[in-house]
Amino acid sequence: MNEPTGPNDFTPGAVSPTSHPDPNRPGRSGALTPTVAVETGIHRTRMRRFIFILVGCVAALSLLIGTGLVIAWRAGSVVVQVSGHDRGGDDVRIRVPAAVGHLALLCIPDRAFGWSARDRVFHHGEMRLLAGELERIPDGTVLVQVDSPGETVQISREHGMLLIHVDSDQEKVRVEVPVKLAGAFLKRVERVARVG
Repeated sequence: MNEPTGPNDFTPGAVSPTSHPDPNRPGRSGALTPTVAVETGIHRTRMRRFIFILVGCVAALSLLIGTGLVIAWRAGSVVVQVSGHDRGGDDVRIRVPAAVGHLALLCIPDRAFGWSARDRVFHHGEMRLLAGELERIPDGTVLVQVDSPGETVQISREHGMLLIHVDSDQEKVRVEVPVKLAGAFLKRVERVARVG
């Protein structure tokens, strides 16, 4: 094929060598050399790989956070509510995910449970038995009820929660603890008492 050599050799409407749409055509100023083309391809491949890894990390992090939230929701919450009977009394309500309690049981050193070995109320194996029974008793069971002239104390199990109600002349206290967390606490105290 004959290439035009001068400005008069072009037919009207023909594309000149300097305005050809193919950027890799030799003879054009700014044309990509094979080395530059390879480097551009490598750069694009690296950029695609980086974006793929970034999207994968975001997806994995989202999955991890979602799983953690589901686990925390399923574990329940520890709720402490204190209400004063008089008009000027403060009402306090604290809600903590039970997963935090399970994590705390794993992180607290054994020496923090040293009182269990000193002041042993239960004999070997009884706390583990109590923890198992707490999980097996049906909902609506009243475990302890104490009525005295100044206050009433009731401990019961309802909806998988260990409920502690204290109603006195000054205030009303309600504590809700998931039965699984209470059982885990009793098992930990038993293990420390056995070792100590």
